[in-house]
Amino acid sequence: MPKPGDVLAGRVHISRQIGQGGLAQVFEAEQLDLGRRVVIKTLRQPFAKDPVLLTRFRREARAAACIHHPNVTSVSALYEPPGEPPFLVMDLVDGETLHDAFRVSGPMDAQRLIPILMQLLDGLAAAHARGIVHRDLKPRNVMLTRTASIEDFVHIVDFGVAAVLHPTDGPLTVRGEMIGTPGYMAPEQVTGEPVTPSSDLFAVGVIAYLGLCGRLPFGGGTAGERLIALHYREMPPLTELRPDLDPALAAIVHRALEKDGGRRFTSANEMARALRRWSLSRRGAYESPAPATTLPPTWVPPPPRPSKSPPLPLILALALAAPLAIALGFASMLLLTRVSADDQATSCELPVVMPELVQIPIWSRRER
Repeated sequence: MPKPGDVLAGRVHISRQIGQGGLAQVFEAEQLDLGRRVVIKTLRQPFAKDPVLLTRFRREARAAACIHHPNVTSVSALYEPPGEPPFLVMDLVDGETLHDAFRVSGPMDAQRLIPILMQLLDGLAAAHARGIVHRDLKPRNVMLTRTASIEDFVHIVDFGVAAVLHPTDGPLTVRGEMIGTPGYMAPEQVTGEPVTPSSDLFAVGVIAYLGLCGRLPFGGGTAGERLIALHYREMPPLTELRPDLDPALAAIVHRALEKDGGRRFTSANEMARALRRWSLSRRGAYESPAPATTLPPTWVPPPPRPSKSPPLPLILALALAAPLAIALGFASMLLLTRVSADDQATSCELPVVMPELVQIPIWSRRER
């Protein structure tokens, strides 16, 4: 197992560990031939010998490497040295996660949040154009740095469970398999249906909702409770939680959070244009105006559904999920861990792969 001080493949010198999950480790390192600081991500033993996980790891490298966009953290190399674990070499992002920013700020002012969301959508549009769906977008996978002209510059990280819409090496996800992070997953991810770019837009809607009011639209103390909330409850309208919020902005967020994917925005670009027009209408200027189209109508909450208990099969499935995870050896506490009061909005953020539960480590993060 790699550790600080090791040199991998004769190319990178590990400085310190900055993240660890059930399957992988993340280190800050020095790339010896160029003398630059980088991040490396390596599979832990014995997962490096698992053919499915190794294929997914290679696919992550290819997915991130082919997206050439300033808001997507790039992968510069993939090494599989004999006798050593495979590892990715990535740019070091020296900043903070959006998760940390939300914890510091609480509900965020829309004038700060909207530019973050627009950059996030720009990066996703580049990924979607390449046929790649991130599938695990959440505040912990969004890094913020500061430039001379942009206070919150967005970097999308961790394509470890990304879906390739037209893979050349065959599908890795079988129909009925659930992959993502409860609380941020679109309904079609929970039911194991094929994901589309619209699934990422749902996650952007969750991030926007969380950033504006400080809570998840379909929350709960455990991952299981969040999955039940997604299917059997309606989210509180944003304007009830933030009466000062412009209903037009709330309508944009609510459209992204439609449970029916066909009623969401058709693309990341369409949602970004809607946010840009809203920003222009509120502040008079934001970068260059986009072609004018119609804003989505003010969102009207659907009529309340009749109260009903979750069906017995779902209850039994959730009850058996934790023992199953223990048997498989992956993230056994995912469905059982309670959420503390001060972390209600952003806990339980471990990506789920059912029937396997997979934990992906947090990316590089500035020490606070």
